[in-house]
Amino acid sequence: MKKGTIDPIKGWATTYHINVIGPHFITKTFAPLLLKSEAARVLFVSSAVGSLGMDTEPDLGLGFNSAPEAGWPKEDNNILTAYRPSKSAMNMVMRDWYRILKNDGVKVHALCPGRVATEFGQMSVEEAKQQGGTPVEQPAVFVETILDGKWDEHQGKFIHEKGVYPW
Repeated sequence: MKKGTIDPIKGWATTYHINVIGPHFITKTFAPLLLKSEAARVLFVSSAVGSLGMDTEPDLGLGFNSAPEAGWPKEDNNILTAYRPSKSAMNMVMRDWYRILKNDGVKVHALCPGRVATEFGQMSVEEAKQQGGTPVEQPAVFVETILDGKWDEHQGKFIHEKGVYPW
């Protein structure tokens, strides 16, 4: 392996620890406090790239539906290849917590903030903006609407600023 490259297995494990295992155990740790709140909410931050429905429908525009050229080796972006299924798995963790906490009155959502202009994904804020990333204030306003209860009819679903994503 070249110096400076990430071991793919460690990369996958780290991605799952951050996006699946971490959210589950943080929610489990704080569940007793959530049950004491009169307006408890749990928000799992997901991504459109974790939607199986979006991935299988070419018209939905994720851009991951084109197959590579025949032959081997294939170029593999381990970071994205691990990230996408980790967000799908996290969506299922959210569904479990939705079921677990539903009768306790805790509102649970998976949300996609959209492409945000941050240094996420080994790029600069400027590069993220060039790829359509919005300033962080925009998804913050979306989160605020969730916390204010404007999305309560869609609890247990995978939501984004304009509606509900398919699983």
